[in-house]
Amino acid sequence: MQHSICLVICYFGRSWPAYFPHFLASCAANPTVSFLVFTNLAAPPAPPNTRFVHLPDLAAFNALASRTLGFPVAVTDPYKLCDLKPAYGVIFAEYLASYAFWGYCDIDLLFGDIRRFLPAPVLDHHDVLSAVAQYPAGFFLLFRNTPAISRLFMRSPDYQRVFQSARHFCFDECNFKFGELLGAGQLIEEVETEIQSLAHVLSAQARQGTIRWYGQTLGEEFMLDTTPVVWQPGRVYNTATQHEFLLVHLVNVKTNPTFLVEPFRPGAPCYVSARGLTHSPRPTWHTALRVGLLRSRAWAQRTRWRAWVALQRARSLVRPASYPHLDQACYIIGNLKCTFYFQEKNRYCVVSDFKGQLGLQQCQVFAAPDGRQVLREAGRISVLSGSGSAPAETPFKIEIHNLQTQAREVGYLLHSPASQ
Repeated sequence: MQHSICLVICYFGRSWPAYFPHFLASCAANPTVSFLVFTNLAAPPAPPNTRFVHLPDLAAFNALASRTLGFPVAVTDPYKLCDLKPAYGVIFAEYLASYAFWGYCDIDLLFGDIRRFLPAPVLDHHDVLSAVAQYPAGFFLLFRNTPAISRLFMRSPDYQRVFQSARHFCFDECNFKFGELLGAGQLIEEVETEIQSLAHVLSAQARQGTIRWYGQTLGEEFMLDTTPVVWQPGRVYNTATQHEFLLVHLVNVKTNPTFLVEPFRPGAPCYVSARGLTHSPRPTWHTALRVGLLRSRAWAQRTRWRAWVALQRARSLVRPASYPHLDQACYIIGNLKCTFYFQEKNRYCVVSDFKGQLGLQQCQVFAAPDGRQVLREAGRISVLSGSGSAPAETPFKIEIHNLQTQAREVGYLLHSPASQ
């Protein structure tokens, strides 16, 4: 017997990403799986198995979550929704009542044949199914739709604190301990963590025999070269090895500044690699654009004259600034803790703590015309933007964008003098 499946997505933003039509096409290739999208955006053309439910803003989500969970929830940042994914079975219970399995997924995916990788015999004998073997995958996880299984997240003593905090804790996965679980091969119980995440809960319940856990590495995530992964309707495979996957995940390549997305063409295969999402394995237009981008970056970075001109322009646009609310504010960025200490004028000392290893950096802060802060430290220039309830208050979230490498990092306020 075929089990009914519904995958839930919550997406709040200004527009759909360029790869969203590709995602929808991969949903269409799985007609026996339902997709339920809660969003503030207008619904684009979509296949019959994909339903859009309009929520005007995060306040509407908060009202629904608060009512169904029984305590106040106040999500202000869409990324924070990741922490609440394990509770979707409770929050959206009225939409999921008719399904045998519910789950969640991201939209930076292209699906192969879901039923092939999760056939009826596998679903018959398992309660929670993950596309990663070592921990519950935040980008694809399935739960048997029973009250006990849908409420597994409540077995964490920290879930209510996590849901009510503005910080992101990676509760839906492993509290950021990816390196220890994937690289070092440790078990979640062997790793020191700040909270008990869903990984802790599922591991404990599986050992006790109260749930039947299924964890397999079914996705392709780490595309470090130009060897493409091919998507065709109902199939995802590596062109070099012919190995097939449940899905390909764009998480590690989509922020690459030279990653280009070609507009979707129905019926044409898609090639996914570090270079982009295209309809040809080696598109000439992408090569030309990519070379142009790299040349312009290299020229700007290596030519002293242009670098000097850029510096003078930057100095004319920004002014030294002091932000008292940053003094002694500690932010957590994955496994890294960074604390700002004011020194004089616009100078700060930043103390970093990575698993007990301390580092020290000096930085200068400048104010940009758009209200953001520009950080200059160790030869690097970053744009620092914060989110808080008021401009003069310590922001609960900071985004650091390195202008040279285009790397982006997000930090959440751990503590500050104002919060103590």
